[in-house]
Amino acid sequence: MRRLFPAVIVVLTGLCIAPVMGDEPQPEVTIKLTDGSNCVIGITKMPCADVVNHLREVLKLPAGSPVRLLPDKTSTYETTVKVIELLRKSEYATPMGYVNVADSKPFVAWLIEPQRSGSASIEVWDTPSGRRTWRLVGPGGVVLAEMNQPEVKPGYEFNWGGCRIGSESKDGVIALVRHSENQEWSADIAAVWLADAKNRRFVAIDPKGMTCRNEGYGV
Repeated sequence: MRRLFPAVIVVLTGLCIAPVMGDEPQPEVTIKLTDGSNCVIGITKMPCADVVNHLREVLKLPAGSPVRLLPDKTSTYETTVKVIELLRKSEYATPMGYVNVADSKPFVAWLIEPQRSGSASIEVWDTPSGRRTWRLVGPGGVVLAEMNQPEVKPGYEFNWGGCRIGSESKDGVIALVRHSENQEWSADIAAVWLADAKNRRFVAIDPKGMTCRNEGYGV
């Protein structure tokens, strides 16, 4: 992609994220978008129109807590847009703000600094060769850096952001992680690449002290 098409990706900016107090990480919830107008949080299935109320009234999720979207293959564009709009207007925040609405679209895209207006983003693109490409895209759709995706180590998978060091979120990274079905966070990280917008590059960094969230945990 030569530029970031507004019709291809809807990125959520200007979201209010509450400060983290002490060393306690903010709770994080994944909303799975399933068939038609239904969503799943944990093991609870509900109309997607009710997700914000479920976060507030049932889970008692604190304001500013990060909420992640996990669209299923059967989820519709219209439903995804509606959920993003509900979250945008709520007290919650989501660094994953992408909607695929065209044939020319990234596999996934997210903000590297979701709490900052004008943040750069990372996009992961499929290529005709079958090998994915990572792109670091600045405000206005300028491609700052591009990198071919490394080979996946057996037993590992890529985390698109969703990592942390202590209580500090690290969304501007791509990590090669081995997850366990019964663990939400994993420290078994083979490699991490940081999106360095200032120097226009992806750079490998030491994963020591980092953990990454299993997006499929509890879903």
